[in-house]
Amino acid sequence: PGRVITYIEGENEDKLQVNPGGALQFLRLALDPEGALATRGSHASVRRVGLRNTIALLTEQYQRGMREGQLALHFRGDKPVDARPAYHLEWIGPDNKNAGYYAYRGDVWVDKESYLPIQMDIYDWENQLYASYAYHRLQLNPGLTREDFTLPPVTAAPTQATRDQGASQ
Repeated sequence: PGRVITYIEGENEDKLQVNPGGALQFLRLALDPEGALATRGSHASVRRVGLRNTIALLTEQYQRGMREGQLALHFRGDKPVDARPAYHLEWIGPDNKNAGYYAYRGDVWVDKESYLPIQMDIYDWENQLYASYAYHRLQLNPGLTREDFTLPPVTAAPTQATRDQGASQ
């Protein structure tokens, strides 16, 4: 199986539980969610991503930008995401990157049924893609239990004997 990461705030000593998958699937790591290894290649930690935080960020930036007259919002039409009907919106913020906004501009696709953001592309002040978030096959209130956030038990790492046996078959 591929990499699996679970996190429940306040559980497991507030650590990410990680199964790297592939040849390292026998490992289990407990990582600081704000640490360098957990955030490598990302602009935000697991604590700052997710649907709730995405909506909070969009709302805060929109309200501030409108209040200060520094944000333009454009409807770019209907465009499906993962075969789901969605509205495509584009927002453009101030040219001044020192104004304290998260980004210069962004594209947001809002699901027509749930009215939730299901994809967001964020661009920096050089108009380069800075971050992209997508919620594929989004299900609201799917009835998850604690077991859904429990990694399977560790299996033993392959030994030389088991590797040799597999090669001779």
